[in-house]
Amino acid sequence: MSDLWRGSVLFSWGCVATAVLRLMRASWHAREEPLDWAALLRWSLLVAPLAGVAAIIVGLAYPLFDRWLNSQPASGRDWASVTRCLALFVGINHANSRFHFATDAELAWTLALLSLALWWTFDRTTCGFVIASLAAAVAHVVAYYLVLRLVFSHSESSLELTRLKAWFPFVAFSAGITIGSVGRQLAAPRNGPKLHCD
Repeated sequence: MSDLWRGSVLFSWGCVATAVLRLMRASWHAREEPLDWAALLRWSLLVAPLAGVAAIIVGLAYPLFDRWLNSQPASGRDWASVTRCLALFVGINHANSRFHFATDAELAWTLALLSLALWWTFDRTTCGFVIASLAAAVAHVVAYYLVLRLVFSHSESSLELTRLKAWFPFVAFSAGITIGSVGRQLAAPRNGPKLHCD
């Protein structure tokens, strides 16, 4: 599959996944206060393309570094494994948005353990860990800037910044692992159709 095709699939996947996960998070918080559709649309128009570009970079970097370093992920390279990884990633996001933790440290430790479990289950490569960690660090700096300067008003930004520091790096790490598994699967060589002999 060509790099242009893989890049467009990864960009679409990053944009759609980000918008859907943000909508899920916002709809859960809408139980406490009404959903602000204008803010949600503004957020989606700003952040979803950034997430799409990040998905291209991470999704193309995984198979490239796998080839250079001759590394293989723990699980097989099939779409069932990618789907299971995606389901666990959505579960981590759901736990982050739905469950209330007593402290931000408790939230951070829980998400850190879940993120490491995702990496251990579906990747286990040093290359994958490093790429996902770098992607999470860059995404955290970008998200911190967006929350601080662009997306939220000054009244909400201090509370949101405090919460963002607790959960975002681990969710971004999990997203890196998930996007990496999608990128690996898209880069996998296509064999002819399987013939089953009974």
